[in-house]
Amino acid sequence: MSDRIAIVTGSGQGLGEEIAIALAERGYKLALFGRTAAKIERVAARIGGGTLPIALDLTDPDAVRAAFNQVEDRLGALDVLVNNAATYVPFLIADATDEQIRTTIDGSLVSALYCIREAIRRMRPHGSGDIVSISSESVRYPAPLLSVYAAAKAGLAKIHEALRRELHDSGIRPMIFETGRIDSSSAGEHWPPEMVEEFMRRFETLGYSGPLARDAATARTLAATIVHMIESPRDAVFELVQMRAVN
Repeated sequence: MSDRIAIVTGSGQGLGEEIAIALAERGYKLALFGRTAAKIERVAARIGGGTLPIALDLTDPDAVRAAFNQVEDRLGALDVLVNNAATYVPFLIADATDEQIRTTIDGSLVSALYCIREAIRRMRPHGSGDIVSISSESVRYPAPLLSVYAAAKAGLAKIHEALRRELHDSGIRPMIFETGRIDSSSAGEHWPPEMVEEFMRRFETLGYSGPLARDAATARTLAATIVHMIESPRDAVFELVQMRAVN
């Protein structure tokens, strides 16, 4: 796989970091996309081997185009895109600010669309490629305070469903990987304490405590599965993989 090029978004920590490392271990050349330069530079240093860190705002279409151009110029033709970046902030719809709604949709759906669009344009000329977008079990368990996030992830799944038709016979495989709790997730670490308390209270009151009670899957295991999806024989496709811890 030493001649294969992959982009991983949101690769500065957690699952994105583990996906990048797992691909690097298989010989892929990596471009790491993330908002915070220090985080992706740390991961690039950990991987080594000419890994390309690019700090950008994925909700800016011009920045996304420029980043994809830089990958092509520096590393070569793109083979794999893993859409891992998302915006995960809790709020009640009635109390939501304009910025909270727009930031969540842009960060979890629109940014992924910008990356998907650029990836397709670059994969089509060589008739092959894999696009994996990370989704969440919140699509099936739309939690209180995270309804817009769940809607964005559900929208991404529907886009992939349509893409399978749009990209028929193109050699490009769109895939959704849906996960539950992750051991290294940073989701919620920057939430105000009062919001965490409200989030947990509503989860309990409305009977959503089941998903929270499950064990967290390891990011390393999830990443290994995503690599397996990408490296599977090209006469078939993992359209949707749902994965979580055993217990």
